[in-house]
Amino acid sequence: MAKSAKRILILTHEFLPFRGGIATYCAEIALAASALGHKVTVVAPDYGKDNSKEDSKRPFKTRRFSGGLYKTSLMPRVIAEVATIDPDEFDVIHAAEWSFVVALHLIQPFKKIPFIATVHGTDIFGFATSKVTRLLRATDTLKHADYIVANSIFTAQLAKSQHPYIEDENLIVTLLGVNSWWFEKSKTPEDVLKKYKIDASRKILLTVSRIDERKGHRRMLQALALLSKEEKDQVTYVIVGESINKVYLEELHALSDKCGVPVIFLGGIPAEDIRNFYQVAWLYCMLAEHHPKKVEGFGLVYLEAAAQSLPSIASPMGGVPEVVIHKKTGYLIEEYTPQSVAKALQHLLANPQKVKACGENALEWAKGFTWEACAKNTYSR
Repeated sequence: MAKSAKRILILTHEFLPFRGGIATYCAEIALAASALGHKVTVVAPDYGKDNSKEDSKRPFKTRRFSGGLYKTSLMPRVIAEVATIDPDEFDVIHAAEWSFVVALHLIQPFKKIPFIATVHGTDIFGFATSKVTRLLRATDTLKHADYIVANSIFTAQLAKSQHPYIEDENLIVTLLGVNSWWFEKSKTPEDVLKKYKIDASRKILLTVSRIDERKGHRRMLQALALLSKEEKDQVTYVIVGESINKVYLEELHALSDKCGVPVIFLGGIPAEDIRNFYQVAWLYCMLAEHHPKKVEGFGLVYLEAAAQSLPSIASPMGGVPEVVIHKKTGYLIEEYTPQSVAKALQHLLANPQKVKACGENALEWAKGFTWEACAKNTYSR
């Protein structure tokens, strides 16, 4: 190990094979840090299965503990895992998501473990208001971190507003990166349309995200219903992502049935198929809706789409304006109404050259976001 290399321990309750923003963040920063010469260990749940085969293929060590996605009843298990840490074995202990930040806070009176913490957006509310932190009197959880890493300027400002005890010198902004794999082109991307029986003659409007109320599927479907018949005949709306809210999913299906546009719900699909969809789609559509306890701290998916020259329409909410540049890499729709979305779609359908130009700009913009830079900034202190 090089003289400047560090021994890094990354603690997370979300990791591969689970797919999600935090899981992607942890995997990518671990890969990037390893490539920089650091010795990395990731501690994560096993999700009730043997992950050793896939874990062995990565250039860092993965230590699994018994468990799945976080829920309140698992906090004792997280604390027990933290209690086994020998701080002398690591130069950096990185709590990459909120449950481990809370556990490290709670164990401080019994065992001093220096650590850094990443905040992603919505988790900031949890630190201050969740039942667990209030019950355990741990609402000031972030005060024990040596420093705090925010994934956007917005997230940093939110952290300061919710936790005014945070000192400026202990808060750094480190934007996320885009894996080079997302830039690779398939020779036959149109095969994904054949695979899922999608009409290749129509323009594909695409959303890839967890099917959650704040992601804006509902507003998109309501906007499609407002298009003219001629406009509706030009597009298909493809929705990729899992849902854990059956009531909301049923509402989306009801809206799709009467919007007058073919709407295809694919659920979870392989990453390679997602990349091919980015390559063949016309516009990426994720229009965040206001939610009192959830925010879009960054919006990595917009950049992954941009890596295939796919521009976005989005809401200027949370950290999204730091990722989608209005009229350059996509369009930010100020008004949170279906009418405003329909108006934007009508404008772009009438001016397809603007979509093409935004796609070209989006590709160049995405190239500026690297996990190497993210890892360097995170572990440079």
